Amino acid sequence: MVPMFYDRKWEDVPREWVGRMKVAIRTICPNFNTYRMVEDYSVRFYIPCCRRRKVLFDHNRKPVYDLADWKARVAQHWHEVRVDQFTSPDSLSDTVCGSSLRVEAEVTLGSLRPEDVSVQVFYGDIDEHDQIPEGENSPMACVEDLGNGRWRYAGEIVCKKTGQLGFTVRILPDHPDLFNKHELGLICWA
Repeated sequence: MVPMFYDRKWEDVPREWVGRMKVAIRTICPNFNTYRMVEDYSVRFYIPCCRRRKVLFDHNRKPVYDLADWKARVAQHWHEVRVDQFTSPDSLSDTVCGSSLRVEAEVTLGSLRPEDVSVQVFYGDIDEHDQIPEGENSPMACVEDLGNGRWRYAGEIVCKKTGQLGFTVRILPDHPDLFNKHELGLICWA
């Protein structure tokens, strides 16, 4: 069997391949064109950026200065942040598809406060190296002040499919005016 592109029976034109390309162009262009691309950029990036700028520049740019102060404080104290321990009172081996697994963690934030961070369970399928190459995260809630800058968090993950599931805990800086959760380049893994 000759591949479609090389089947050139007359006038050295691959008629079947050209026909398939015409169908592809006709069906794909409404979804993938410059107009749609500009609209996507506008909706996903330009408009939110303009709104963010307006909010940050209100009140003589006070939100900008507050955010800059917060970033400096978090960066200065990030070395104090750590996950001391995390556990699950449930058994991973008893977890079945569709059920939930409760996860608890004790973390040290040092001089930072729970409102400065987002503590998350990061979970997913584990590979042959016991790593989670592509995972999801689920937020954990602060449930107890343990004193001396230590806090207890709790959350849960939902088992969405079968297979070996792994999880860990991570801490990220969190502020309502951050444009991206990874903006500061700071993360603390258990």
